[in-house]
Amino acid sequence: MEIKLSDLQVKNAALEKQRMSNRLVFLDDLKGLCILLVVFCHFVLLPADSVAGNIIMSICWVAVPCFIMTTGYLLHKKETFDWKRYFTRLVTTYIVFVVWRLIYMCVQSNIYDETHTVSEYIRATLFAADINGVDFGALWYMKAYIVIYLIYPVTWFLFRHDGRKFALGMLIVSFIGDIGVGAVNILLSYFGSFDISSVSTLVPYTNCAFMLTYFLIGAFMHEYRDDIKNKINRYIPVILFVVGVLLIVLEKYIETKTMSWNNIYLNNGYKRISVMLASIGLFMCFNYYSSNKENVFGKYVGQCTMGVYYIHYILLILCVKYIYPYINIENYSLAANLIKTVVMTAVCMVITCIVRRIPLLKKMVI
Repeated sequence: MEIKLSDLQVKNAALEKQRMSNRLVFLDDLKGLCILLVVFCHFVLLPADSVAGNIIMSICWVAVPCFIMTTGYLLHKKETFDWKRYFTRLVTTYIVFVVWRLIYMCVQSNIYDETHTVSEYIRATLFAADINGVDFGALWYMKAYIVIYLIYPVTWFLFRHDGRKFALGMLIVSFIGDIGVGAVNILLSYFGSFDISSVSTLVPYTNCAFMLTYFLIGAFMHEYRDDIKNKINRYIPVILFVVGVLLIVLEKYIETKTMSWNNIYLNNGYKRISVMLASIGLFMCFNYYSSNKENVFGKYVGQCTMGVYYIHYILLILCVKYIYPYINIENYSLAANLIKTVVMTAVCMVITCIVRRIPLLKKMVI
């Protein structure tokens, strides 16, 4: 009996050590920051003349790429591939995605008194089609995520069976087809009305090529994690992040002729090399500088990101309908948007924790 108990204690200690490893802790911290950036940039309460708000909004572009890199990093650390678990997760993710689209559609149909046909409901939920009068907002990410997850068995096989060169080829093609073409197109636009975006149609997975790019970057980050941490100067990630953010701000200034927020989002932000530099830099910064110890921020905010992601947008839509009209635009400020971000994230976390305790619903937020 004592031997069995000892073995159990050893096993639990090993599992706890693995769970508390630096790799997982830094990813929780990173996800926590990124979900705050996501909430910050939706339905903003920033004054048009806010320079600080404009800089933070520029930084917000790194959130989605970092989420995708995190997914690529975690999925490619698995030593074995479980097809049953893979298909279960794929089907579950799709069902949850469909249900959330249905929730978004029903809520907005009710508050805006919109009527939709059965055909529209089917197209919007089962086939992720856009419907007039319905804002699905951040749910675009899950649509692209499912496509990337379909490719995942191929990329996992390549990394586990000496196919890294082919994986690198996939990375290069996806980069050229979306981020590369986008960057060249933006550069050419500064010198005239040039447009080479049609070149992207020649590349597979065009609609989510940038997602595949960051997914594979995350995979390579995991594959060469020791080399990256031991052979790259620790200040390089900081430099990458700072330079990337400065370039994002500069690009927006060139395109808008102002350093202020001005209620203008950067066009094709995810297709910019500046965003890629800042995203990779931030990812590496957390890898280098995060503590080995689990902390409150990563444990509670970082581990609730999926619930916050699904819930925050629909709650903000309700706020826009019932609360925002009573907020004087003169009260818009960076502080107001920060308060909105913290309060909305906290409310979503509470809802997430409650839903997680309901067996039939917990899959909706994890």
